[in-house]
Amino acid sequence: MRKGIWAKRGFFEKMQYSEDDEYTRWCRAQGYRVVYVPESVVTHSHNYTPQQAYKRSFGEGRALAAVWAGKPTDFNFTRTMLLGWLNDIWRDAAFCARTRRWRELPHAALIRWLQRRARLAGFKDGWVAYRQDAATGSVCPPTWAESKSVV
Repeated sequence: MRKGIWAKRGFFEKMQYSEDDEYTRWCRAQGYRVVYVPESVVTHSHNYTPQQAYKRSFGEGRALAAVWAGKPTDFNFTRTMLLGWLNDIWRDAAFCARTRRWRELPHAALIRWLQRRARLAGFKDGWVAYRQDAATGSVCPPTWAESKSVV
């Protein structure tokens, strides 16, 4: 990243999770391109306990509310939790079948359920924290859309 772009606006410091995603959205909204650099090396692990998985997913859901371009009602129990969880389990079952690790599926199902539940709760909390004007009750734009005049 060019230093001049970062100087215009760094990470949204109120956001504890997914700040890189929010920053990428801001960059794109300013007209910058985000490119893949195959030489880059990243090591990232999310091998969490159930409690850690819940906490992280809550934070990610909260952060998602800050950048969500859709309606808050699009993020609901049926779509986010139930259908999302079933899709997660389908992918995890396919992985377990490929790797012959069926014993891991019950634990994966639990972790995925906690992640989905936390994400929905975090989204609701984040909507109030980032998007809902406390005085008027009106909805504020996504964080990345607020400062479009910077460029």
